[in-house]
Amino acid sequence: MTARSRTALLALLALGATLPFLPALTAPFLEWDDLFNLAENPNWRGFSPANVRWMTTTMFGGPYQPLSWLSYALDFTLWGANPTAMRATNYALHGFSAALFFLIVEDLIGKASPSSSPRERLVAALFSASFWAVHPLRVESVVWLTERRDVLSGFFYLLAVWLYLRDPEKPLRPLLAFCLAVLSKASAITLPLTLLLLDRWPLRRRSWADKVPYFVIAVAAGAAGLVGQRAYGTLKGAELGLGARLALGAHSLWWYAAKTAWPSGLSPFHRVPPGFGPGSLPVRGAALGVIALAAAAWAARRRAPAALPAAAQYGIALLPMAGFVSFGHHLVAERYSYLPGLGLSALAGAALWAARR
Repeated sequence: MTARSRTALLALLALGATLPFLPALTAPFLEWDDLFNLAENPNWRGFSPANVRWMTTTMFGGPYQPLSWLSYALDFTLWGANPTAMRATNYALHGFSAALFFLIVEDLIGKASPSSSPRERLVAALFSASFWAVHPLRVESVVWLTERRDVLSGFFYLLAVWLYLRDPEKPLRPLLAFCLAVLSKASAITLPLTLLLLDRWPLRRRSWADKVPYFVIAVAAGAAGLVGQRAYGTLKGAELGLGARLALGAHSLWWYAAKTAWPSGLSPFHRVPPGFGPGSLPVRGAALGVIALAAAAWAARRRAPAALPAAAQYGIALLPMAGFVSFGHHLVAERYSYLPGLGLSALAGAALWAARR
């Protein structure tokens, strides 16, 4: 494939990633937090010194997300408080992320199986990126303006992975991308563990020292996030017992994987059902499902070496939102699948590649 054809393919992929969400492009600010965060909040409107100081220091609503606030300010400078233009920015970020994810999966397959043909890698990577980008679980993250933090942090998260795969011996550029990711949303703090997974397979390298700066940044960002959530009263982990947290974690690990395979019953808000707890039937079923999937990935680690790291990335990326430390009053939230869905989608492309071979 020529360089021009490849560029055209990436552009079409980025465009295709936005097409399912176009009906929502002209929607107004949503009453689900958009009014509170954006429509009724003047502090993000432009780059005045007072606004910049507020955006870089505030924990408004709980999270510390200065880069997300600054991206809103850039939107305001260019278009005003226009929800359509702001949503178009979300779409563009998501499209760029889909293109980056394509490059990552293609590179991973090439490193895992150097004998694979460029066409095989292209088809598998295109499937993975498309599956992730247009999946119904992406709707909240892409369409909801308050969730700019998802698509912005996701873009920098993927950029960090791509830069790391290009040259893992030069960690400065991926480290900078990681900083931008956690300044957009703290859930990106799991990236260092993902890089360690990549070191083990398919890079087959042993390196801990270069991850130390990543972990320092991750700890600082995680602590800032906890402080902000506690200040706004959205941190529930403190009043939940260990059993309840484990129940939420087991349910979350099963729920997001199951909804990736079969996205039915989706909703903007999933309430905690009556009687939910460690001994309830849904939790027991979820725990058994998680154990079965983990055992299957472990058993297949030699015949299908992608299964275990992909499943591990899914679980690791979900940890901040899996219920062990719980935020808000919902049981699960579909936007939380934005980063965890990457591992499962990459695994889907790897399965297609293996089936074709």
